[in-house]
Amino acid sequence: MSWIHRYTVQIGKLCLITTFVLGAIAPADASPGSGLPSQPSFWFAGRRIPIARAIAQSNDYAVPITDPALKELLNSLGATVTWSSGERYVLITTARPTVVSFAVGDTRYDVGPLTAVAAFAPFMRNGRPYVPFYELLRALSLEPKRDGETIVLQPQLSKIDVQSIDGRSTLTAQGAVPLKWRKLSDSHGKIVFEFDGVGSTLERLRSVNAAGLRTIEIEVIGTVRDPKTIMTLLMTDSASHGEAQAGDQGFSIGFLGRPAPEPLAVVNVPAAAATSAPEPLDAPNGSLAQSPAPAQLSPVTAIDALPSANGLNVTIAMSGNATYDWHRLGEPDNRFWVDIHGAQLQTVPNEHPQTDLVSSMRVRQMTPDTVRIALTLSGPKQVSVTPS
Repeated sequence: MSWIHRYTVQIGKLCLITTFVLGAIAPADASPGSGLPSQPSFWFAGRRIPIARAIAQSNDYAVPITDPALKELLNSLGATVTWSSGERYVLITTARPTVVSFAVGDTRYDVGPLTAVAAFAPFMRNGRPYVPFYELLRALSLEPKRDGETIVLQPQLSKIDVQSIDGRSTLTAQGAVPLKWRKLSDSHGKIVFEFDGVGSTLERLRSVNAAGLRTIEIEVIGTVRDPKTIMTLLMTDSASHGEAQAGDQGFSIGFLGRPAPEPLAVVNVPAAAATSAPEPLDAPNGSLAQSPAPAQLSPVTAIDALPSANGLNVTIAMSGNATYDWHRLGEPDNRFWVDIHGAQLQTVPNEHPQTDLVSSMRVRQMTPDTVRIALTLSGPKQVSVTPS
């Protein structure tokens, strides 16, 4: 199960859209600070990256893929560029390997099986293709961060996966660069590791509920140029673990034990729905906030799933004040769900039929004050959530 992405806002009505082509990786503000230096100074791994022709454009920089300093940066990351004079497509193959594909004149680009949208399209100048630099950096798990007038290309701890089967779990971690770690402590069911030289934008707290492993906590300390990421692993009762090892994934550690008790109970779920595989739950330390009184709950009156030209539109109709948060798991889980807090389902819990994009969609009252809409996607796809 891959790291959970999460977002929380206040809502009245909600619409979910699942499609193939509209940005599977949400475009972010590419500027690492307020404004872009006209003559940027880039730094990576303690040395300057003298890219000669960086053109500020749409909160990003356009850089020529043929720039020698850029080629040196890619080479240090184990990535290679494929492009021939006169061709429209630029391919960057990472060490994992993952192929990042740009096309001149098209804002869409691919990172492996996912499609993202850049702020501007790659273009040709003097016979050379210019690509969005920050978009490329993030595809390589580097985060541009301002340090005075310098832009530091900070390596990231970019991915944490947990696979669990038959009472055994394996946690693996990946980064932009080979991971260097040391164990800070190991006692009372808690293991703490420090990863030197990498930052992280992963969620700070994740409840895992895997065999032997309960919770993952992430904290970034240090400076922009010398970051450190602290990973704290909380084990389940009577669990054991092996030694951390280096491997193809960068870092791995195994656990033996039972999963943690389920922190939330399913309320008013028909027997057929209760047999479905549960979505991972994100309740810190297994605790729950006090449920609102029934009179305060906002009614969820209708949930419609209708095919569209590009995918599937799921509309959730409700009234009153409530909040929601959404969660997503990447491959191989490919699951997405929305929890509406301070809400009560006014329609019958149900499971919608399978489509080409969504293999299942389940609607139910998860707790007395939380309604969950869960989708199992039939592969990596873009999902956008729009409150109105």
